Amino acid sequence: IGFYNRTSGHHGIGQNLDTRCLHQNLNEFYEIELYVRLENLGTPFICDPFRTSWDVRCPEINFSRRWFEGEKYKSRFTHHHAKFIVPNNIGPFNLMHGVFKIDEELAALDRLFMFMEWVNQDIDIIVDNWSVKILPGICGQNLVRNGDFEENGKFWNGYGTVGYDIKQMNMPTSKAAIVFDKAHQDHGLSQELYIEKDCFDENDRFKITGKFRIESASDGTSYECDRYVHDGELECSYMLMWTNT
Repeated sequence: IGFYNRTSGHHGIGQNLDTRCLHQNLNEFYEIELYVRLENLGTPFICDPFRTSWDVRCPEINFSRRWFEGEKYKSRFTHHHAKFIVPNNIGPFNLMHGVFKIDEELAALDRLFMFMEWVNQDIDIIVDNWSVKILPGICGQNLVRNGDFEENGKFWNGYGTVGYDIKQMNMPTSKAAIVFDKAHQDHGLSQELYIEKDCFDENDRFKITGKFRIESASDGTSYECDRYVHDGELECSYMLMWTNT
């Protein structure tokens, strides 16, 4: 389906979700997927996922939440529920993806309108294969989704202010993420782990592993980091983890 002759960057395509499903699935995760093509006068337009200026920014999926308090109609907007997955220039249609949790507010809504906005009004939007499905929590296996980046940037987000992309390595089936334009040395990549909490017991232990290398931003020269320094260009990368409900 296409949306043309838009008169505002806030105008886009949307749909009311069946709130009966939300009422029955408190604390479940739902996965949003859709394939999008942007055009400018019939020519493919490649937006920039890391910039917010109207001339280049990418669209995002937002929610309009609506409910009654007595006889009074209430509403509020929430943002960033799905975004373009990098790289977003690999075909005629590119993936938008996101995950959201059915919290108590969502489970009690009378209406939930999901819609696309935040793309320049001169850009036409064409959408295919839009879906919203339950995302089962991971239990008893690798907790990281798409850790080998074979699904490109799906499930990954920037941590802090960064740009990132997916890079094809020397082997035909090997991909890696490259992080650039960091605003601070401790910025990088992040992922929320959508897990089945009932599968975990107190004192369970998990091993965290990952590969990385440091390259010069100017010429791509590789550097060996120094595990004994805690500041500067040669500081090694490290992983952080925190929990929320």
